[in-house]
Order: sequence, then structure tokens, then C-alpha cells
Amino acid sequence: MKLQLSIVSLLLTGMLAAQPMTVKVLPEPQEPIKALNCGNIGPSLKNADEDFRNNWFGHMKLPYVRLHDVPFTNSALKIVDMHLIFANDHADASKRENYCFEPTDDYINQLVSYPGVKAYYRLGVSIENIKQKHYHIHPVKDVKKWADVASNIIRHYTEGKWDGYRHDIEYWEIWNEPDNHETYTGTMEDFTPFYIQVAKTLKKRFPHLKIGGPSLAHGEKHIYEPFILACEKAGAPIDFFSYHYYPQEWTTGPIIHTADSIRIFLDQHGYKDTEIHLNEWHPIKDWTTTDMRVLDGDGAALVVSMMLGFQDSHVDKAFYYTTHNHPNPNGFGVMNRGKINNSFYAMCAVGELYVHNTRLKIESSGLPEDTFALAGTDEDGNVCVLASCYKTGPRSLTFDLSSLGEFDHADVHILDNTRKLTRIVTLRDFSRPFDVDVIEDSAVILIRLRK
Repeated sequence: MKLQLSIVSLLLTGMLAAQPMTVKVLPEPQEPIKALNCGNIGPSLKNADEDFRNNWFGHMKLPYVRLHDVPFTNSALKIVDMHLIFANDHADASKRENYCFEPTDDYINQLVSYPGVKAYYRLGVSIENIKQKHYHIHPVKDVKKWADVASNIIRHYTEGKWDGYRHDIEYWEIWNEPDNHETYTGTMEDFTPFYIQVAKTLKKRFPHLKIGGPSLAHGEKHIYEPFILACEKAGAPIDFFSYHYYPQEWTTGPIIHTADSIRIFLDQHGYKDTEIHLNEWHPIKDWTTTDMRVLDGDGAALVVSMMLGFQDSHVDKAFYYTTHNHPNPNGFGVMNRGKINNSFYAMCAVGELYVHNTRLKIESSGLPEDTFALAGTDEDGNVCVLASCYKTGPRSLTFDLSSLGEFDHADVHILDNTRKLTRIVTLRDFSRPFDVDVIEDSAVILIRLRK
């Protein structure tokens, strides 16, 4: 009897595995596609980054770039971090001569020169992953002065103060990872009243901007619940709640659902309008590895699957870490010392979808757990369809675009181990379903339909 059951189970498993994967796109507009392809760190100001600046970065079509860890890629420059812009704690915060804005001016001006890209400013300091001693990540002693310095930075970049600018920088984040000893030497009990005082001050001065944080390294209940409760009691704003996640599971479920309990708790305590930002994420093997790059087709498909999965989650914005040319040959970048990684092409694929911002309805069947498909249309009626087949093995994905109406042509692109969003075919007849073959374990399929 046990043998018979085992045979039946194997047959059923084989039948399920062989179930066709189908995606039908319908001309029914839905909600906007969320900004899930945001990044951390843009091109540096260094001459060595000229190729990345001119020929690569803009292709990702990032909606936001978070300004964190920027000094690491702009060595010797006083840039972005508050202790670099306002270097002397004892100086008068009301006087222009005590601020060094110029490198940050150039960095932000360069960043926002790319179409559609906005800066997302992290107030505070970058990580100090130094074992021997820490310098700038201690609890702030003069909180009022810190808030005044932050206010002058905001005014310089959004109100034109001190020969500044009127950039559209909506999001201002207070600190980075206060629950990480490499970014804050205090405790959450030290940080929370600091956040409350600064957030209330900035929101009073800039009610039209979004003030938030706390940029947690660990989005865990025992950390964020006391923080939210204290903010609720003090009447402190949390216009956006930010946290980080570096998944080691190499599956989409855990990271997509990390925001579920955060959303429930925020709603229960008066923060129903608070956005949830996963503003650092990157799949890793484990923290002991020395190579953080996403190089192969599996990794690229996983990155795209995660971003597509965020669309129907409680994550409102997601920021990949990082979207720059990393100086470490094995670091987190989409490029490392001039060598492009597959994560770059993954970001490009989702960027192409994002600019077709009105979501279209999809009817799908047979898609495995970590395989996703999403479609969108732009103002001109062009359509983009993006599917990520993670660990499906070699099989076909059938697309039905027959309901979408008339188009001049459709270009089909593939991203896998060997093809880097390579166009494999141009179609002109969409009256019948057509197959796209996944010839490796994983692949990303991008289809662009043009009027």
C-alpha cells in the first residue's frame, strides 16, 4: 500500500511539474505600479566612474536613489553625511560659513539630471564597520542643534537657502540602523527620544515634506513595536517607516511578507497613512561570504521576482543595495570596478516596466511559487510585460497578448546566464498565444509592445 501511494504521489508531482505556465494580459487598467526598483547610491563624482555615469546608470530608470554610504564612493570629499557637511559641532549652526555643501550639491545635481530620478536623503552618518573604534555614530548630545543643522540642509536643497536649490526631495530619513552597533553605539532606548524630538521639529518646520525612519537593520517586532508605541504616545510623525532585509533564503516568500506585521501594527496605533519602505535589500548567501555580487541567471531572476512580488505586498517602496559602481571587486554594486553584474540587467528590466506605470490585469496559471509576471502601459498606449522564472528549469512560458489590440511590433528579450536582456525575436502577429523557452534553470523575460 505504501509503495502504491508513493507511486501515485510521484505521478501527481510529475503532472504538477509539467503543468503549462501561461500568462494572459488583458487591457484592463489597474492601480499604478509601485516604485519598487529604487536604489542606494548613484554614480560617484570620480573620473573613474565616467563610463558608468554616461553609459550605464540611466538605463536602470530608477525612481529614487537613497543617499546613504555615499562617502565610500567619493573618497576625500565632504559629502552627504551631516558630520561632513557641518564638521565642527561647536560652530554656529546659523552661519553659512560653517557648512560645506559643494560636493553634495554636485552629487545631487548629477543624480537628478537623469530623467525621472529623485533623491531620497538620509540624514545622519554612514556605516562605520571598524572594529577598533567608532567616531561619528554615537548618540547625539545636542539634539536641538542637530535638528537645526538638518533643517538648514533641507532648506538648502529644497528652498534655495544659501545659494541652494529647489529640488523635489520629498523624503527625509532620520539616521540609519540604530539597532546596528556599526551605525549607532547607543540603544534603541537612546535613539527613540532623539527621533521623536527631531521628527516633531522637522515636521513642524516642513509640514509638506515626509519625515521618517528609523531605518532598522532588523524589522523585528521586539525592535519596532516599542519604537512605534513611543512615537504614538509622543505624537511624533512617522510619514514613512523604513527597515532593511538581506535575505539568505534565496526564495521570495520571507522578504515579500516582512512588512505584513509592520503594516498591522502601524494601523493599530494611528499610522494608517504611513508608507512602508524597505530601503535596503539584497539577496546574499550568508554574511561570511566575501562575494556579494549577483552574477548568474538564478540571481537575476530572484532579484526580479522579489521586486515583482513586492507589488502586491505591504511594501510601498523598495531600494536595492546598491545601484552604483562598487570600488570593491566583490561588493554589493550592480557594477564592480567597471564590470557589470547581472543585477544591473535585472534593475534595467524592472525599470522598463516601471515607466509603463499603469498596471494591466494578468490572468496566469501554472506559475511556480517564485515565478511572477506583471504588465503595464504608458501614456502612449505602449505595453511592457515582465516575467521572472526563478528555478523553473528548462520549460516554456506561454504568453497571450491577443486582447491588447493593435501594435506595430513586440520585442522579446531574455536575461539569463549568457543573454543580457538580449532581443531574441521581434513579433508582429499577436492574434495567437506564443511560447518563450526558458533554456536554463532561471530566466527573466521582457516583452515590449510598441504602437
